Amino acid sequence: MSNILIYSLGCFSFILSCVFFAAIRWGHVCSPYAKYADKFFPARKISIFFLLFSIALFPYVLNPMRTETWMLAKFYAILFMPTTWIILFHKYFDPSGYKREKYRLRLMASIPVLIILLLFALSIIPKKLSEHQSGQIAYVCIGVGASLFAYLVYSTFWLYRKTNEYNQDNYSNEEEFPVRFANYVLWQPLAYTLTGWIVLFTDSRLLKAWIDFLLSGWHIIILLASLHPNRSNAEAMRKMDEVISQYIRRNNLIPSPEDIEPENTEGISAAKVNQIKADILEIVEQKKGFLNPHLTLAHVASQTDYGRTYVSKVFKQEFGGFYNYINRLRLEYAAQYASEHPEASQDEIASQSGFSSRTSQWRAANRLTRSEDPTV
Repeated sequence: MSNILIYSLGCFSFILSCVFFAAIRWGHVCSPYAKYADKFFPARKISIFFLLFSIALFPYVLNPMRTETWMLAKFYAILFMPTTWIILFHKYFDPSGYKREKYRLRLMASIPVLIILLLFALSIIPKKLSEHQSGQIAYVCIGVGASLFAYLVYSTFWLYRKTNEYNQDNYSNEEEFPVRFANYVLWQPLAYTLTGWIVLFTDSRLLKAWIDFLLSGWHIIILLASLHPNRSNAEAMRKMDEVISQYIRRNNLIPSPEDIEPENTEGISAAKVNQIKADILEIVEQKKGFLNPHLTLAHVASQTDYGRTYVSKVFKQEFGGFYNYINRLRLEYAAQYASEHPEASQDEIASQSGFSSRTSQWRAANRLTRSEDPTV
């Protein structure tokens, strides 16, 4: 098989996987969400457009050795991939921000789209570009691509911080995190875009072909994972048990509430803080509310005379945050239950301690341990 055929097949497989992915996303929505697909998947139509836009690479499939088609192929990744992910991040995880900034975001997205359409046009007309013209286009593409990559890095770390804050401030069970999906896709955009920069600087068609094959396979894996979620194997479960056991042995890693430095809780009087703290202790510890696997901040706040904002601030100031506090209590209870019931299985210990599953217990132990000792 000649290298030229490999170049064409690599790009064709990438286009085909994108089109196939788009077709599945258009025609298939899981039954619980199908009726309100636009609400649960607000960026579905936009993502379908982005996937189908890969068809613009088809001139490279037909003639990968032409200079103009090669420019189209290698600049596509550094221009279009970061644009895609920036828009999707805002649409999925910051809908209010997207509404405020939609015109600015659309203007930003139009620049790389127009450049790619220009490169597409240049790749299908018979006239060849001069070396000077190619150099000018390259400078523009690299400048725009570098700006988009910098913005993507900023967006990635912003989203990482915001999703963790939101999840841990409102939910005690990691499996119920409404934006948990963000943590799975968070770093993929940077990896995708970096592959484009590697191809650009190496100027290797063969490397691009193999990356195209890998990305095509990855698209299929992502699609299968989204259609068949929550699969795990015995080896993974054994590793979870090891982490849980390690945490129980080292259960003094997580600080008690009195060891946590207080934060400034502006706007709340000391008397109000003490009253909310007393309510929290009664609801969570005395009434053993932490044993409810579906306990949320809203549920606790509804049993007090104060709003969720005040209760959330007191959780942060006095207890180190809602998620950490609830799961520290659960893990301490799990250690006690395990010592009192040595015959109990890990699933039983997790269930009796307020965790919805052994996986949930493992995640809590792992997250809390790493937050206190990054070397673990």
